[in-house]
Amino acid sequence: MTSRRIKFLLWLVTGIFAVASAFAAIYGLFLSPPALAKGETKPRQSNLSTTQPAYALTLADFQPLWNLQLRQPLFDPPPAPAPAPQAVKAPTLAIKLAGIINEPGHSFAMFTMPDGQIEMKAVGDRCGDVEVLSIEENTVSVRFNGQTVKLKLQEG
Repeated sequence: MTSRRIKFLLWLVTGIFAVASAFAAIYGLFLSPPALAKGETKPRQSNLSTTQPAYALTLADFQPLWNLQLRQPLFDPPPAPAPAPQAVKAPTLAIKLAGIINEPGHSFAMFTMPDGQIEMKAVGDRCGDVEVLSIEENTVSVRFNGQTVKLKLQEG
């Protein structure tokens, strides 16, 4: 089948459906007979306008609506304040300075670890989460938790 033939068939089917829908609309709007109940020969007339409602509202029925308090703010009350954040306890430095070895050209610091072990570290070395920044005669500067801390050698 050529594309020209396919297009012709599609237009033909579209035209048939258009004509059928036009006939259905005309029949439904103008030519359809009114619905008859079983056994009736004449169509019933609508009696919607002649019937009374089963329950008529009285003024007393509207009394609860009149008593409603409609004057209220048009906005929500402010939300309850959030609880104050509890202060986060900063981690404490778990190592202690045990000693310093100061020699020309290289210096070492001895740290007592939390488990009791002693480690020797030079400048730039890391001891857990602590970095040794500088080693002087009686003090060692370390970086702990983003801050510089000076550890002093205890006498005794």
